[in-house]
Amino acid sequence: MRYEEDILNPPGGDRQSELPQKQLALPPMLQRSLCAGCRERRVVRSGKGSVFLMCQLALRQPAWPKYPPQPVSRCEHFEQEEATKEPTA
Repeated sequence: MRYEEDILNPPGGDRQSELPQKQLALPPMLQRSLCAGCRERRVVRSGKGSVFLMCQLALRQPAWPKYPPQPVSRCEHFEQEEATKEPTA
């Protein structure tokens, strides 16, 4: 599997490194997942174009699933991504 950065920056190809991960199109099923807005998620694309949401929490807590079944509707470790947080009044 190749990480999103590899897809966005192909050797000798068009560099799109300024494009934030959040702006990349996710399949509709993944858009509905709680993981899509979590700060712990990482978008992973396979060489064949499949898209997965990796939970980076699994790198620190091995018992946590690295690729949770999608869509996720509840998660005790969910932390909203900074860019998507609602402003507080």
